[in-house]
Amino acid sequence: MPHDTSGFRTLPASYDIEDFLNAIEKMDINDIISLADQEATAAWRSAYQLKKCGQISNELPKKYESALEELIRFLSASVTYRPSEMEPEVFDQFLRLRESVYV
Repeated sequence: MPHDTSGFRTLPASYDIEDFLNAIEKMDINDIISLADQEATAAWRSAYQLKKCGQISNELPKKYESALEELIRFLSASVTYRPSEMEPEVFDQFLRLRESVYV
């Protein structure tokens, strides 16, 4: 299923995480994670190309990539994974355990 990324321009010229966060404001969490992954990959490629061409100013893409990777980890931790073969009662126990650990 393709992700709806309409209205979002890939890689803001400024590599500003604020621009990214404003653009994803009304998106679904899974779409945000997917788009952030695409953006982080594009930023990594940009930083690599700048380094390869001998340009020193690759810090912005690197910082942008790093911020996006942290966002991905943060959001992924909040997505509830439920194995298809698990009994609902056991899954509820897992959720209670996770809540007690993070409190």
